[in-house]
Amino acid sequence: NDAITMAIGAGSSLGFDIAGAADSVGNAIILSAGHDVANGVLVAARSAGGGSGNASITGEDGAFTSATLAKTTGTIDLESNSDTGLTFAGNVGLEATGGNSAITANADGFVSFAGTLDFSASVTGTAANPDAQGGGVALRALDGGTINVTGQAQLLASGTGAPLTAANTVSGSGTGGSVLIEAVNGGQVLFDALVNIGVDGRGGEPSAQNVAAGSSTAGSVILRATGTTGSLIDFAGDLGVTALGQNANGTGCTTCLFDGGVATGGSVTLLSSGTANAISVSGATSLFAGADGGEAQAGSGGNAFGGTISVRAINGGGLTFATANVDVSASGGGSSGAIAGNATAGNIELSAS
Repeated sequence: NDAITMAIGAGSSLGFDIAGAADSVGNAIILSAGHDVANGVLVAARSAGGGSGNASITGEDGAFTSATLAKTTGTIDLESNSDTGLTFAGNVGLEATGGNSAITANADGFVSFAGTLDFSASVTGTAANPDAQGGGVALRALDGGTINVTGQAQLLASGTGAPLTAANTVSGSGTGGSVLIEAVNGGQVLFDALVNIGVDGRGGEPSAQNVAAGSSTAGSVILRATGTTGSLIDFAGDLGVTALGQNANGTGCTTCLFDGGVATGGSVTLLSSGTANAISVSGATSLFAGADGGEAQAGSGGNAFGGTISVRAINGGGLTFATANVDVSASGGGSSGAIAGNATAGNIELSAS
């Protein structure tokens, strides 16, 4: 039941030495740490033979010549430390379970994705553990290192609570985790296509009667270019960020403080600090840190509290947007019973100094 780690050593090459291996249907590298693989498909539930300990994956410079899928009961940490680089020729799907996972390009290193990238540390509650806390996902280019994603990218760290079934109980809470994209001391993170980032929280939404919904709390997103000159985060396409406290509806708990779930928006921070450091978005930018309280069949609808969005360029740093939509609105949940939920909008900071 001890935690274990699958290690992929520097200089490794994984894949199939055939023409067009990265695009061949049914040709993929599947890495499983704590999950069964059935007929070439990763099973969602953790393996019954895996014990209670978490299993993680780590890897260094190497070449993945086929599409790559990885799923763990722990974390995923991949890094490049040399000009050999860590390269992926096909689409990549990485799914951790909570914890803090990262892809890092250190000094002289580079990480390259020729296809799409789906990187997730989302968590869903269970009947045994109804509360859910999302993990962390990070892309980090440090000290001149470079990360480049050619295809679309999706970075997720949501938390979704499980519904309960017993009358006059409150379903599990859902709390979003964190997504970090950082370029430090001349590091660069480059996206060539659409990027979606989500750290939403959603409480459990019951189907049985007389059960309250769980509370919903979104997580945090940080994009920062800092340190010595030349740090860059560049989005050639659109950028969409959600840190939403999603509405979860109750089914009529009359003894609960709220029947509809209380919702709280998360935080979104974009920071460019230092001369010639920059964050740039060539496409449309959408930043959303709102909240929607859950509906109530009896008792009170859920209150809603908008989150915070901070966009700052300081000490010579630059921020460039083609178009931008920024939203921290809140909507209280309605009620068929006594009281609808209250709503309080969040805060937006836009500054340059």
